[in-house]
Amino acid sequence: MIGLLPIVHFDIDDLTLVRAGPQARRAFIDLTLATLSRTYLQNLLDYRSTLKSRNTLLRQRNATHLDIWNLQLATVGARITQERAAFLPQLEGAAQAIYTLISQSPHTLSLQYRPSFATAAPDGALALLRTKAERDCSVGYTTIGPHRDDIAILLANRPARPFASLGQAKTIVLALLGAQTELFSIALGHPPVVLLDDLWGDLDPQRLARLSAIVPTDAQVVVTDASTARLPERFLNLHELRF
Repeated sequence: MIGLLPIVHFDIDDLTLVRAGPQARRAFIDLTLATLSRTYLQNLLDYRSTLKSRNTLLRQRNATHLDIWNLQLATVGARITQERAAFLPQLEGAAQAIYTLISQSPHTLSLQYRPSFATAAPDGALALLRTKAERDCSVGYTTIGPHRDDIAILLANRPARPFASLGQAKTIVLALLGAQTELFSIALGHPPVVLLDDLWGDLDPQRLARLSAIVPTDAQVVVTDASTARLPERFLNLHELRF
């Protein structure tokens, strides 16, 4: 259903985008790009299939046919690296604007792509894979490639993971998901389905009002909360279903 039914899930308790390791941020970028581009989705599927085959060979400690998989992994991996690098400024611009709107803070939110391949060119990626072949055989898995990339989140030019407060981290997550919503709406010509999961207890009324303002008015919105009393005014017009 990726690309056919775009969904954005706001969950204030899910701080993995900021607090956890690179896997959560890679997954966020991959889901966003795969929703926006069928080509990226196919490249991602091809990369994962090739990576699995290469790792199987590495676990057997057999480098006889490794270069066949090196070439395929370098080719499709370079495409993924290029697409991520080209997309990140677009995501950063949207997220920065929404962060400022929600937080009313002068701090700059920025994203830095840290690719495993030092070059996005297939030849350079192939050379790196060949250089790491002996090490990869020793450990039994592929140690470089887009599956090892990170997207660093900076707030006021400082890494958000160790330095951002809890409130700042929550606002960064909301800004990234808000940016995802905006980019989906623009590229696909219609808003995604928006799921708002029990946000209200963790946000002050001012930030909550600003958050509700970035949800497209024509989006299908599903809201969960223990009480309608805390819901922003614009959500009170939604169809209410009680359980």
